[in-house]
Amino acid sequence: MAKLSNIEGVNKPRSIFSIFWFIIKLSWRNNKWVFSAAVLTTITIVSFQFINSYSFAQIINILTAPNPTWKLIIPFLILIVILDYLPNILGFTEASLTEYIDRSLRIELEQLVYKKISNLDIATIEQPDFQDTLYQINSRGIAGMININFWLFTLIRQGFRVIVSLFILFSLSKLGLLILVLSALPIYIYESWRAKRLGKIFASQTETNRKAGSRVGAFNNKDALIEVKFFGLGNYFLEKIKGIRLNHHKHLSKDDVQTIPLYAGSQLFPQAGILVSIVAVISDVIKGLRPIGTLSFIWSTLWSFSSGFQSILRSIGRLEEHGTYASKLMNMLELQPYVSENKNGIAYDSKISPVIEFKNVSFSYPGSESDVLKNINTIISANSETALVGLNGAGKTTLLRLLSRVYDPTSGDIFVNGINLKDYSLSSWRSALGIMLQDYTVYQDETIKENITFAQGKEDLAFFDKVAIETGVAEYAKSYTDGFNQMIGKEYRGGVELSKGQKQKLVLARTLYQNHPFLILDEPTAAIDALSEDYIFKALRNNHKDQTRVIISHKFSNVRDADQIILIEHGTVIEQGSHDELMKIKKGKYKELFELQAEGYK
Repeated sequence: MAKLSNIEGVNKPRSIFSIFWFIIKLSWRNNKWVFSAAVLTTITIVSFQFINSYSFAQIINILTAPNPTWKLIIPFLILIVILDYLPNILGFTEASLTEYIDRSLRIELEQLVYKKISNLDIATIEQPDFQDTLYQINSRGIAGMININFWLFTLIRQGFRVIVSLFILFSLSKLGLLILVLSALPIYIYESWRAKRLGKIFASQTETNRKAGSRVGAFNNKDALIEVKFFGLGNYFLEKIKGIRLNHHKHLSKDDVQTIPLYAGSQLFPQAGILVSIVAVISDVIKGLRPIGTLSFIWSTLWSFSSGFQSILRSIGRLEEHGTYASKLMNMLELQPYVSENKNGIAYDSKISPVIEFKNVSFSYPGSESDVLKNINTIISANSETALVGLNGAGKTTLLRLLSRVYDPTSGDIFVNGINLKDYSLSSWRSALGIMLQDYTVYQDETIKENITFAQGKEDLAFFDKVAIETGVAEYAKSYTDGFNQMIGKEYRGGVELSKGQKQKLVLARTLYQNHPFLILDEPTAAIDALSEDYIFKALRNNHKDQTRVIISHKFSNVRDADQIILIEHGTVIEQGSHDELMKIKKGKYKELFELQAEGYK
């Protein structure tokens, strides 16, 4: 499938500064006082370390000077003890504050990602490229942001340490400072190269790891796990998972071995730089140019600058790996739907049942050269029931996707009440549309009532009772002690397991409860017994006459009473009319299929 135009920029790299700024804005928005306190605490801890080192140097100078006294030494000793104790407390405080920021950031990012997904269109979501991106965001994107937040505070800590060290060393040892700066650069070069290398390895394995994840999902999903056990698929899936994981592990391990010499080499330069710098300072002390206490202070400052500068370079290098996935996350948050909202669109009146007209509608999926639908021309009348029938793969579900604007026609137009569907506000059209998909979801750890009513957002008890009776939900709910308040999901305490047919009745009740003027039902009674099925269809036709309905069903007994039947074959409407009209067509395809199915019931 070709990449949709709206997701072409999802892999666009972001500068680490823009990622930092994104994290800072989120952290500040969550709690500006906590963020400010964390930064201030970090800087204070570093400041204490320099003051402590300076105090110790002064004690050495006092001791090596003529006539040392306790009166001069004690204030510095007290300061050293205090500055040795306070960082422990501040360190615990800093850890607590940064953990608070991490947790808040994780919650905020998760909310932003899933809110964006809920606002994207299905056309975008089902793209392989989007699914790869989503996998990378879930597995490394959010975690990458948290890691970058950690590195942010690392850079604040080490950056402040380096800045203070710069001022000290610039005044005391300019040559040592220059040597240290140059000797640390190989660390950045190595870390940057390593990060890019790891990023490529992970990216190349994304789809393979997604496949492993889907196999792992079979062990975490109750219904899938039951099937795994019945069919004895456990060992088969485990071998697949193991093979994929080992292959990924092999790539990383091989890379680790290959990079050890390079890592070891990059570490030699800063060690040599420190040695050269300290030799220069010792030479000054021997010549009597500096007191020995100052040597101690410069020594600790050299190490502080070296470790801080190395940490900064190492962090920046490693950030390139985390930045790749953080960039994907930020890009996804800016992603626009493939089928977008018409901001100046006409608001559809949700009280009016639509008249829908297809005019020369053809459609092919992006990247495909063959049409799934070809030159569709038909009218669906208001307050009517239209049945779509045909063999699997005929194009019925694709037609419904166009009706719900998951996609727009490749050519031709769809008119609703005489107005092009594209001219309506997408959100207002969707609010008038109720859909029951063939692959539906019953939400565990929710009650029967919640599974029906939460889609509406408000309760209408009288209407709830009506749809519960019409769909047969009321009949099985009364067998439970808690009735409609019965928890669903046997894996939860107090929950019950619904049959496939009971679940389908529940989802149908949810769809009807929304009370939309236009209803699409895709195989709404496939798992329901014949008696209940007959009752449901009669209720639909007798009690919901002010509604335009489109039903897909392979059971011709369900569609024979529809106002109009449209038979689709190979993406083309080949017959349409009422059941009686279609049965009068000699050698008609509908007649052939109906009689073939009816023969099976004799």
